[in-house]
Amino acid sequence: MDVMLVIVADSKEELKRLNGSIVVSFLELLDVLINCPSSPQRIKKIQDLNLLFVNMHHLVNGYRPHQARETLKVIMERQKKQRDDAILLLDRAIKKANSLLVECHKELDTFSAEQQPIILPDHSNDIEMISSSDDKKEDTVSAVQNIVRQLVHSQDNELCQFVDQHF
Repeated sequence: MDVMLVIVADSKEELKRLNGSIVVSFLELLDVLINCPSSPQRIKKIQDLNLLFVNMHHLVNGYRPHQARETLKVIMERQKKQRDDAILLLDRAIKKANSLLVECHKELDTFSAEQQPIILPDHSNDIEMISSSDDKKEDTVSAVQNIVRQLVHSQDNELCQFVDQHF
């Protein structure tokens, strides 16, 4: 097969020229097919068209590395913008978290300065009940559990009140 590879400085102009040649060659092929479909010129015109398409295809393929580079540039620029946006969001979140931590630290400092010492409720009656019972082991465990529940419940209430007041 005869291949006419053209090395040109201006591929755009060469593509335009090849396109015009393809149109002219196709019209000539149509003329041959209309006048004499079995003519040997038909094969020659088809081969000419094929050669023109091969050359055009070769020139178009010359743009593929450029197209790939440009596509990669666009993709990389988009990824860079996404990373920059994510960094900005993270910076804002970090600044907000830091300010919340500073505010909480200040609140805790003022709370600890204002806080009264914890006064535990008087459980002397419970202790007397423990010592006077016959089933000492079970009653002792039960009484201690009640005392612990009451202490935890009172501290829970104080913590909930603190959170409600300050946040």
